[in-house]
Amino acid sequence: MGHAEVKERLKANTDQAFKSGAFGIPWFECTNIKGETEGFWGIDHLGQVADFLGLDRGSDRGFKSVL
Repeated sequence: MGHAEVKERLKANTDQAFKSGAFGIPWFECTNIKGETEGFWGIDHLGQVADFLGLDRGSDRGFKSVL
């Protein structure tokens, strides 16, 4: 992938992020098993991301330490 292609992909991804409501980084746009999509901003919201996605946070000690 060349410089121009990378630049165009970055522009397209940035435009998509703004369209989905992003206003800062990190921005997570998640779609759960029900097909619902929601955006989350900030590393401190990873617990909400895990809950929204239906992930089991209790089974992995490393996961618990992050959240």
